[in-house]
Amino acid sequence: MPEREEVDWDALFPTGFRPQPRRWVIERSFSWIVRWRRLCRDHEGLPQSSEAFIKLSASYRMLTTLVPAFPL
Repeated sequence: MPEREEVDWDALFPTGFRPQPRRWVIERSFSWIVRWRRLCRDHEGLPQSSEAFIKLSASYRMLTTLVPAFPL
């Protein structure tokens, strides 16, 4: 291994905006979860309670997407 080898930092870290692949899916999911007023802030005492409410909001989102509205 040569000593004091020059590193081309511009090649390692190019400038400019490069979107992460499929990151928007995660950001969209977080925005759906935060719509629930209780999940906007951390009001729960236990992490298990927060996890339960996150699962509840995700389940509600899936059900409202999959099941059509009840006809009147």
